[in-house]
Amino acid sequence: MDERTFPSITFSGISTLDLGDRTLEIIEISGHTMDPCVIWDNNTGVLVTGDFVGWKGINKTLPQYEDAGLYISSIKKMIDLEPSYLISRHLTIIEGKEKVKIFLEESISYAHRIDELVREGIGRK
Repeated sequence: MDERTFPSITFSGISTLDLGDRTLEIIEISGHTMDPCVIWDNNTGVLVTGDFVGWKGINKTLPQYEDAGLYISSIKKMIDLEPSYLISRHLTIIEGKEKVKIFLEESISYAHRIDELVREGIGRK
């Protein structure tokens, strides 16, 4: 790695990006990988999660997280934003507050279930 691979701007917590006609919040979240973030547009209710949320094994894969508790806590914070739209790397846009909430709640349930199975598997060894 060299200087071309490092970010030119860093932040911690929440960073605000002023676009003139609207403001986006870049929100640091925890649990998925090192230093992930989501983008939140409060004016339109759009939440861009990238590949943070792995619901029901997208493409038949398991959710990926470094820390199940932090991962689940971060998804709960996304629910608290009450987004009207969710844009994820792996899915089409989810539209409607209730559909987004259900999607995120199912993501939490799925992560809990996978974590339980992993803990059971470790206990058997």
